[in-house]
Amino acid sequence: VNVALVGDETFEGGRLLACYDGAVREVERAEGEATVHASTLLHGVSAMRTGVRYSLIMFFGNPEDKASDFTEESREAEAVALRSLMAKDAFLSRCAEVLGPGKACDMQDFYARLLAGQEALGAEVERVVVMYAAPHLRPTHIAFRDALCQDSSCWSAYNLLKYAAHRQLRRDDGGRAGNAGEVPPP
Repeated sequence: VNVALVGDETFEGGRLLACYDGAVREVERAEGEATVHASTLLHGVSAMRTGVRYSLIMFFGNPEDKASDFTEESREAEAVALRSLMAKDAFLSRCAEVLGPGKACDMQDFYARLLAGQEALGAEVERVVVMYAAPHLRPTHIAFRDALCQDSSCWSAYNLLKYAAHRQLRRDDGGRAGNAGEVPPP
């Protein structure tokens, strides 16, 4: 659930975008309106130009209870796809343009943190995809969109790695990480 705490008319940019019916669509909202959708819906926000945008985001359900359709083979395929993407200069260059140099650098740092961790890469991918019910974050899906030169592939890779690195950090410090500078779910 995404509640607009200010109306869209109070700022420029910052529009809620969602991909459905084969297109990216702008979702117009007045102050107090709620948008409800599954976390599997590919969505985002356009760049802010002026003003301030406030939203209240709520997640419902118990993601730990979700069943996984991952197999040992699919975990390995996701790990191979992620390694391939992160070794691909053209992908990393395009992501630097799409995300900006700061987030592109963060993405590579998140990836390095994951590689240094104790968990298998495919298992980390599975945890994020299942936790957030976000199949668009599967590296095989990201690679498909990258082959079509879709900017969403960069944002998905960034978010997958950010969420996985954050989960790993929370595990490593006994669940204490996340208060200041917490990485919110998608």
